[in-house]
Amino acid sequence: MSAKQLVTEYAVLQGRLCEELFNQHPVDDANYLTDLPKHGSLPLGNDLWEFKQHGSGVCFSHISSHEIVDAHIKPVSYPEGIDAWRLVLYLESKGVKALNHGRTEFDATNQRAVEQMLEVFCSEGLIQVTDRKHRIYTLAIA
Repeated sequence: MSAKQLVTEYAVLQGRLCEELFNQHPVDDANYLTDLPKHGSLPLGNDLWEFKQHGSGVCFSHISSHEIVDAHIKPVSYPEGIDAWRLVLYLESKGVKALNHGRTEFDATNQRAVEQMLEVFCSEGLIQVTDRKHRIYTLAIA
């Protein structure tokens, strides 16, 4: 799977998980999620995920595949938010070691390399900066 496909897969999955979680557990405190349960389970389609609230984010873990989606900053504001750290965790949980985009291979285990890839994607118009301070991107394509 190409780097573009993996990033899109990640953003869409995180968006679906956040949407379902916040539909089941509406929050008034979007900054710190103080009114969200600390942990629980979350069905999504035919899959079952566990979630754990931490700080201002929430980490999802697939029950059987053990894939990890950690929406660690502003998941209410940016449910499909992408940043290098989140992406490294997700790719690691899937066993992905390298990301290929065009003729370039990026080390999927290195946060700086993934950040460089995201910057390339941004320059190509595949993603856009949504929160410059936290280096959060979102998909630019529908």
